Amino acid sequence: MRPATSCSLASRSFRAPLKRYVDRLQHLTLTASSDATRLRSAGSDIPILISSSECATPQITGHLQRLNKLEADLKSLSSNSALKSDYEKNRVDMKKIVDGLHDEVLDIKKRVLGTSRRSLPV
Repeated sequence: MRPATSCSLASRSFRAPLKRYVDRLQHLTLTASSDATRLRSAGSDIPILISSSECATPQITGHLQRLNKLEADLKSLSSNSALKSDYEKNRVDMKKIVDGLHDEVLDIKKRVLGTSRRSLPV
């Protein structure tokens, strides 16, 4: 065994940080090369993505046009649709018309047959 000298202690104290530094550099180099590979493959995928987006653009435009047309149709239907109050008003008016026609029919029967209104079944 060699006696411990200040020189050998100094070299040992520098070995560990130096090894960590070298390991870190190797790791960064490997990471950078794998990142470069990923970047190249992503770069080659860009034209494919652009062409697929160019193909999808007319389809999306068509869908948006159909949605706009549906929204316009929905607005027109909602403005033209009858409310419950409108329905009830029309129902009451129709009932008045039917009742009036019924009364007119009874009056005609009364005149034609000469019978009174009380004798006719309602």
